[in-house]
Amino acid sequence: MCAEDNIQVCNPSTPAQYFHVLRRQLKRNFRRPLVLMTPKSLLRHKLAVSPVEELTGGRFQEVLDDTEIADPARVRRVVLCSGKVYYDLLERRRALEVEDVALVRVEQLYPFPVQPLERVLSRYRKARECAWVQEESLNMGAWSFMESRLRALGHPPRYIGRDASASPATGSRQVHLREQKELVEAALTRVGRPSGAGDGLVGTQTAEVGSRQADGQPAAGGGGQAKLGVVQAGCWPGNRVVGQASSLPRGSGKLEACPTTLLPALEPCPKLGTPANRLEGRAWRSRSRCLPSASRSPKGRSRAG
Repeated sequence: MCAEDNIQVCNPSTPAQYFHVLRRQLKRNFRRPLVLMTPKSLLRHKLAVSPVEELTGGRFQEVLDDTEIADPARVRRVVLCSGKVYYDLLERRRALEVEDVALVRVEQLYPFPVQPLERVLSRYRKARECAWVQEESLNMGAWSFMESRLRALGHPPRYIGRDASASPATGSRQVHLREQKELVEAALTRVGRPSGAGDGLVGTQTAEVGSRQADGQPAAGGGGQAKLGVVQAGCWPGNRVVGQASSLPRGSGKLEACPTTLLPALEPCPKLGTPANRLEGRAWRSRSRCLPSASRSPKGRSRAG
């Protein structure tokens, strides 16, 4: 729906930002619909606060830089995010005392803030990685919108978040919290390395690891990442089909298979019979457990069919 500057889509993460985006909407000499993401959990979050000075002065910031980074030259990874997932990342980073990961908040998704984002990213010239982190599944959230635009700015991002799903939620708080912990840990502690010089993506695994995971085997040295619901990929233009991805090698002018995508593979599920799915006794094994169909258990999303 976003095209030709027809609407504004913002995801303010502080009270001051929320105040200033509403004030900007009223004070502007033109009118465009304003779409705001306002999660209720931020109303009571202990870190989602603003001093009075930020309310009485300043303006709405399309991009919020990391104010806790003392030396930008030490940053090895820039993590871009939007909304309340920032506070999960911030709390965990403080607990781990991580000093080489910068957390940058994109407060306005559309119109895309090209200049503010370039200005912030230019501070981290020695960073080896740029990642986009979101709570939503791969086929939801802002990943498909942000990936091509960040790549156009010269910062091809990795994706860190949940894998694609037909449902926006797991239906289980316990499973949700476990997945949330996985993606936060992946964003802060799992150090990736650039793929081979012949391709144009930044990934975390080699072709050998990708082939092992395609066979349903755990990745060597990856701590069993093939069983997790967290997907880490640097693909273009985004994974639209579970189990498939593509990358754009430099100078090739064609799409090729991406070896870095960590997606769960199909393998027999001993706990699931044929009536529960349409794959003759086979089902997605993901998130460290067998996922029965939604009709049999509310604690998982069906991957069959």
